[in-house]
Amino acid sequence: MSVRVDIPGALRIALAAAEFDWTWSARDITRFAAAVGWSEPAPDDEDSSVIYVVTDLDHEDPIAMFGIDEHGEIILATVLLANLPLRRPAAALADTVAALLPHLGPSASPAHDDGTGAAWVRPRVVLKVSGGETVELVLQNPARWHAPEQERLREITSEHERAGEEFLEHLNTVIGSNLGDRLGSESGRSKLRDTLNVFGRRSGRGIWSQRDIDDLYEAFRARPDDMGEGSLMAVHESGLGLIAAKTYENQERYGYGEYCELRYVAFVPPETADSFYRRALAVCVERLGDPHMVGGPNAFALWRFEDDTIKLTRTLDSDARLHVSLKPTQPSDWEQRVNPQSDPEFEPPDLWRGVPDTQYSGPALAGLLFSPGEDADDWMELYKMLRAVFASLAADVPVLHRYTSDISWSIAEADEAGFLARGQFSPDGCTVETMIHGRTHTQRFPPGGSNGIEMAELTMDAVEAANLNSPADLRYSARATQAPHQIMDAHFGLEEADDDAGLSPSQWRGRPQVEHAYVKSETTYEIVDGELHEISRVDFDPPKRAR
Repeated sequence: MSVRVDIPGALRIALAAAEFDWTWSARDITRFAAAVGWSEPAPDDEDSSVIYVVTDLDHEDPIAMFGIDEHGEIILATVLLANLPLRRPAAALADTVAALLPHLGPSASPAHDDGTGAAWVRPRVVLKVSGGETVELVLQNPARWHAPEQERLREITSEHERAGEEFLEHLNTVIGSNLGDRLGSESGRSKLRDTLNVFGRRSGRGIWSQRDIDDLYEAFRARPDDMGEGSLMAVHESGLGLIAAKTYENQERYGYGEYCELRYVAFVPPETADSFYRRALAVCVERLGDPHMVGGPNAFALWRFEDDTIKLTRTLDSDARLHVSLKPTQPSDWEQRVNPQSDPEFEPPDLWRGVPDTQYSGPALAGLLFSPGEDADDWMELYKMLRAVFASLAADVPVLHRYTSDISWSIAEADEAGFLARGQFSPDGCTVETMIHGRTHTQRFPPGGSNGIEMAELTMDAVEAANLNSPADLRYSARATQAPHQIMDAHFGLEEADDDAGLSPSQWRGRPQVEHAYVKSETTYEIVDGELHEISRVDFDPPKRAR
């Protein structure tokens, strides 16, 4: 199952790039491709700023991508050295750098802020070996590598810090005004606050006509740009963004108005995203009470009221963001009820979900449909699913711990005692214990998505060592360690165990009792008063909203 990096191919390309006569015009793409024996370049069908070339590297996805700016100059080229997803990407990255160092000499700097990867500066090209889910060789114009770029990055970080503070400053008004008289609202002291009050006054009706959205952006004092398909986004001078998502034609039947969602967005520096998120969550809790549901990815906290569903999230990547989204509850409920059945390729957006207290959350979530993800059909699919859910748990539990406590999990053979792998996610770190050929191995990691991925790697080692036929031979358990917190479900790509086999007694806290429904195939199963009721294929005529 492991995938190797084509290190000889990487070295050959790096040496050729170091000696190539780069002018950094788009014409270089054809010249360089011919020099190293690649295919003819081909533009992307949907994005003329990207040129693809099929390389001769020895893996399943031999692609190089060249980014072109508006002046026809190459921004950078990215050559994939291994297919996705790569098992143990950190180790593969280190091995690739070690293999290139004797031929390229000492690197000028790491490729990443965490000290990994490497960069070599030549007169006409900068060569970088970097990694994420795979390992890449990046070719860049030296003029784009020097101080101006670094200075701009510092400016962007400062701008994002200010945007995060603005986000928190005005979040109280956003949340208060969303729920109108029920929770109270603050008077606006600026045009921005006036805008957010407009944002809130739309929520109780859930109609959101074009005129409503025009009024909103006029108060926001920023002209919106079309994001495609009629959705709009404007960026305020403070750095805050306001997005209005257009209702698609096939969404109108659910009862939406012309727009189906509003999102208030702030870019923040990745290193401070968790801090900003905790502060934003505290503001929301002060005004809305504890969230009715939390989960991942992106550390979501959700409040579901009769008229409004409000969701706070944060993303963690090179452009970390905080989001507060607002959707009308009834139309979005209908949409969740139908989509899994009408779209054969539908994938649930949530990887795991939990509630702070079933008695508190139960009434708010009653009748809400959840769609369980499909189980993994093969080992690579299981690996991808475990990577995703473990990365989320390792990154998101630390900021949601007040509502989840520690989360313990176990993977075991079906109908067999014991475990193959088990562990725990907590604010101060993650633990994984594996059983391989009768011997246990325990490792502990700091919190963070990359360490969750490493836990998935170790888990797959234990699963592979068991020599089973397919993922169908496995079962999983996942539980919150402190009552009244409950884990409703987690998308491990496996069938859930009937009991808590594999978890130690201190990790077991019973099964969730939240009333909700699951959609499977063409049948809906709804939990009402603790009993499972089968519902036929959804056939509905939702109430039409006045336009």
